[in-house]
Amino acid sequence: MDPDRIGIIPDRDLTLARRAVIDRALVHLRDTNPAVVIAQLADPDLRLHDHLRRDPQALAASLAEGRFGTGGRLFGAYKGAQQVLRAAGLPTN
Repeated sequence: MDPDRIGIIPDRDLTLARRAVIDRALVHLRDTNPAVVIAQLADPDLRLHDHLRRDPQALAASLAEGRFGTGGRLFGAYKGAQQVLRAAGLPTN
């Protein structure tokens, strides 16, 4: 179903901003020593699946896949990216 037909018009600026947050998290996951990332993600207050906390490459793949999604999939990747950035002490927006 076409979102424009039912009155749901995606906000292009919001989508681009969320993708930028995901991109920053991906850069951090790919450029930082995996041991450091795993230590950062060990915080139990972070909302991440346990198997992703222990595998930065799988987490990066999940975020990258969600980056090209729409709706809930993009939003889930965005929230996951915020958790990664928060754990690293980086800006989340």
